Amino acid sequence: MPKLNIIVAAGLYTYDSVPFFFVGRGPALNAVLNTEVPDPMVDMFVQDITEGITGTGVRAGMLKYAIEDQGMTPGVERVMRAVATAHHRTGAPVTVHTHPGSRSGLEVKRVLCEEEGVDPRRIVLGHSGDTTDRSRELRECLAAFMEECVYPAEAVYARGRATSLDPHHVPPVVEDLQVEARSPGLWNLFLPGVSGLGNVEYAPVRGAASRWYPG
Repeated sequence: MPKLNIIVAAGLYTYDSVPFFFVGRGPALNAVLNTEVPDPMVDMFVQDITEGITGTGVRAGMLKYAIEDQGMTPGVERVMRAVATAHHRTGAPVTVHTHPGSRSGLEVKRVLCEEEGVDPRRIVLGHSGDTTDRSRELRECLAAFMEECVYPAEAVYARGRATSLDPHHVPPVVEDLQVEARSPGLWNLFLPGVSGLGNVEYAPVRGAASRWYPG
């Protein structure tokens, strides 16, 4: 195997609150002491990058944190600002786990770039290509169509099949649903030329047309 360089990250991964160690330290004391208290996260992140992670001598090459569909919680914002400060002290690039469905990347832009002054060219937004506005709109439209039209028609379909002697009989309700699906543009979405979606974008749309009954 050729030489392989593995780049590890410094930072903190939380969707909500900070770990208990940080709860009573740093900015958590600002109101009590009536002054700005440095966040110990920053020194930890910087040390991981400049000296090595927990005494191993292995230095991190980037900073990482996450913002999920819970949004900008106080804990996530605190980590985000600590990452920004560590970035300015070390120059290390920043990678962020984001949630495209809730457009959390816009919060990264607001806090990290506009308020903390991080150059957006030094930031990678992870998962930003997982879906698109078109994919999300189609998924929501298809999910509503399934609830309002398809699922209520299942009983009609079952009765039509049960009353026919032809094992290949297709009850008329299927053709009715096809007509209804074409009207809002929900027919043949698996064809890129129809939906305008790639495989990754189509996957969540297809999920809206399925449901599972646990046994």
